[in-house]
Amino acid sequence: MATVWRVSDPSTGGAAALKWMNSTDPGSLPEGVTAEELARRFVREFRTLARLDHPNIVRVVDHGVHGGRPWFAMELVEGEDVRTLVSREPTGAARWDEARAIVAQVARALRHVHGLGLVHRDVTPSNIRVLPDGSVRLMDFGVVKEQGQGELTGHGELLGTVAYVAPEQIAGEAVDARADLYGLGAVLYLLLTGRRPFQARTLAGYLEKHLHDAPRPPSEWVPDVPADLEALCMRLLQKDPAARPASANHVVRLLEGPEPGALAVAGDWPAELVGRTPEIAALEAALVACRDGVGGTWVIEGGAGSGKSRMARRVRDAARRLGLSVLTVRARDTGNPLDVYARVYAALCADGLPASPLLDRLFGPQGVDMHVARYSLFTAFRDMLASTGPRVACIDDLHRADEGSLQLLEYLVRNTRALADLPILWVFTRDPSLQGERLDAMVSGESTEVPAQRLPLAPLPPAAVEELVLAMVPDGPEARALAVRLAREGEGSPAYVVEMLRALLEDGVIEESSPGAGGGTPPPATPPRSVRRFTRAADALARGPLPIPRSLRAQLATALAPLGEGARALADALAVALGAGVAAAEAPLGPLAEVAEVDGSAALV
Repeated sequence: MATVWRVSDPSTGGAAALKWMNSTDPGSLPEGVTAEELARRFVREFRTLARLDHPNIVRVVDHGVHGGRPWFAMELVEGEDVRTLVSREPTGAARWDEARAIVAQVARALRHVHGLGLVHRDVTPSNIRVLPDGSVRLMDFGVVKEQGQGELTGHGELLGTVAYVAPEQIAGEAVDARADLYGLGAVLYLLLTGRRPFQARTLAGYLEKHLHDAPRPPSEWVPDVPADLEALCMRLLQKDPAARPASANHVVRLLEGPEPGALAVAGDWPAELVGRTPEIAALEAALVACRDGVGGTWVIEGGAGSGKSRMARRVRDAARRLGLSVLTVRARDTGNPLDVYARVYAALCADGLPASPLLDRLFGPQGVDMHVARYSLFTAFRDMLASTGPRVACIDDLHRADEGSLQLLEYLVRNTRALADLPILWVFTRDPSLQGERLDAMVSGESTEVPAQRLPLAPLPPAAVEELVLAMVPDGPEARALAVRLAREGEGSPAYVVEMLRALLEDGVIEESSPGAGGGTPPPATPPRSVRRFTRAADALARGPLPIPRSLRAQLATALAPLGEGARALADALAVALGAGVAAAEAPLGPLAEVAEVDGSAALV
C-alpha cells in the first residue's frame, strides 16, 4: 500500500517517518485491489491515527499530498520490533519482566483504541516496536476496523498476519475488540517461548490450526515460564472470544493488579465502564458520524443498576472530546409541564446559542407567566437547535418524562431527523420495563417517523465481572472465587458487584495492607501489585456469608419500616431460618410464629 521513508522536518530539523502511498498505476497495484480502495484505506489509517492520543501509540505529526498521492508523517520510533527483540532471548527474571512490561503497554494502547470504537486487526510482533528506554509503540493501522463502517476488502479476503490472526477473522464472523486480544496472546506466546503458537508450511495450514488446534502450553517449551503469564497467554488464545479476557483493560488488571489508588467506597467507581466495549464502539461511531454531518437517534436501555446513566455520561465526554456541542438534561416529572422546557432552554443558552425572544419571555431571567401556543413553543426550540452545527442531545431517564416533555421531544426528533436530517445525535436512556404508549411510539419511530437504534445493556458476562473485581483486588484464587459468586448471585448487574465490593471493604473482608502482606515478599525485580488483600480464604468467599452493602441495608430498612411489630418479629424469625439453610418452602409460618411469640395469622394481616 505504501512505502515508509525516514525524512527530516525542515521546520524543526528533527527526523520523522513519512508514509507515502505507492503508485496508483494499475500495473503496480496488487491483484484485485483498485486505486480507489487503496486511497480509501490509506486515508482511513491517517484519520484513525489522528484520533489516537496515547503514549503507547505512534503519533501523527503532519499530512498532505505529493505527486497526486497522499502522505502522512509520524514520529520516528527508534528501537526494534518484538520479532527482533525475541531473537536476543534474554534469560531469567529479566526475560519475564520484559514480556510482562511489553504486553501490559500494548494492552493499554488497545484499551485506548477499543475505547474509540476501533479494532486494530493486525496485532503482530512486527507492529510493536520497543524503544531503547523500554517503552512500546503500537504501529500500522492500515487494516483498522471502525464500528459501523463498511469493509474495504473483497469477499473472503483475510486481513491481518496469518500467524497471529483470530479464528473469528478466519471464519468471516463478526470481529470485535477480542480479536486483538487473540493477537496479543500470540505475541505473548512468542515472547515466552521464542515460537509462534502454531507452525505451518502453508497459508491453509496456519488457518486450519488457528481454527481447530490448541497451542501447546508455553511451559512445555520453556519450563520456567511464570504460571500467571502462561495462564494469561492460554486464555488470550482461546478459540471462543467469550472465553478470553473481557477487554484490554482486563488484561492490564491481570498483569498489573488493581487501579492505583482506586477505592470502591469513594466517588464514581470504577473510572472505566466495564464489559461495554461493543456498546461504546457503536456510540463512538455514531458520534464520529455526527461530527461528519450525519445525525442519529439512539436509545440506551437497561434496568436499574445496568449503567445506562454512566454510559450517557461517557457519550457526553466523548462528544466534547470530538469538539461537539452537547445538550444534556435528566428527565423528571415535577408536575410542572413547563419545567423541562425551562431546563432545556437554560442548557441551550449555557452552551452559547443565541437567545430566543419567545423563550426568553417564558424562561429568561425576567420570565413571566404567559400563555403561548404549543406549536410556537416547539418551533422556537427547533430553530435554536437548527442554528448551529453538529450537536449531541442527551436525555437521561426518558421513562421519567411527563407527557409534555415527550411531546416536545417527539416534535424535535421528527423535525431534526425525519424532516430536516440535521447533524444532531439524539441519545436517550430508559428502563424498558417501565412501559408507556407514547414512549414506545417514540422509540419505534411511530410518532417521530425515525426509528431509534436500540442499545440494550445486557447483564455483564462472568469475565467482565472478574474484570470489575480485579479493579479492586489483585488476581488470585480469592478474587476468582468471589467473581464467580458475584456473577451468579448478582445476575450480571454492575451496580450489585460494585456495592458488594464496597461492603467487603467496609466490613474488612478486603483490607488495606503493606506490600507483600499475606502473600510473601515479591521478587526484587517485580513491583508490588497491590496493597489490598482478602482476610478470608477462597472457599469462604465462594460459599460463606457475605456482608450486605450499606445501600441495600438502607433500602431494606425503608421497606420494613411500615410493618407492624408482629409482622416484623415473624420476618426476623423467617430470616434466621433462611440464614440457617432452611428452604423457604420448608419454613412453615406456624412454628415460626411460635418462636417469634406472635399470633401468625394476625402478623400476616
